[in-house]
Amino acid sequence: EPYSHSSKFIQFKVKLKRLKERIKDWRTNRPDPSLASSTLHSEILEIDALIDGGKGNEALLNRRLAILKKIEDIEKPLRDDLAQKAKIRWGKFGDENSKFFHGVINSKRRKLAINGLKVDGAWVEDPKEIKKAFVSYFADKFKSGNELKVINKSVRFRSLSDHDRASIELLPSVDEIKAAIWDCGSEKAPGPD
Repeated sequence: EPYSHSSKFIQFKVKLKRLKERIKDWRTNRPDPSLASSTLHSEILEIDALIDGGKGNEALLNRRLAILKKIEDIEKPLRDDLAQKAKIRWGKFGDENSKFFHGVINSKRRKLAINGLKVDGAWVEDPKEIKKAFVSYFADKFKSGNELKVINKSVRFRSLSDHDRASIELLPSVDEIKAAIWDCGSEKAPGPD
């Protein structure tokens, strides 16, 4: 019902009041998604118990997949909502380098610090000496040796068939690319591989 008043401010105030009432009504009457999710999770546990007991069949597996899809449909908006709230909170308060944050970082740094090292039976605390010990240890570990030992010449290593070798070099199809991109979550970016 339209509300006529000469003041635009009062009209706007009345509209906001009605909107607030509708939102409040919507929030109190909407179904609780966590309740639906918990009943679906309990149903999944029952199906898993049947499958573990050896009573699984194709219909039961299809039912399980359908329930998992319903759970995903229920929980995805909740996750998106939480991610949006986190972005808003970060935008509002920024990146707070609090005393607690710095305490955690400094504690981790102290825990991971190497204060000394035993080199040839002697304890060394000088950072330069520790660095030299690490470099020489790993240089010895990773230097290439000229000798190649063959333990058993009759051992045959598994290799790819000609068909598999040819399929590795094929360019991916449009459907494979589409599947790889759609398998990424909406909040994730694909990696270089």
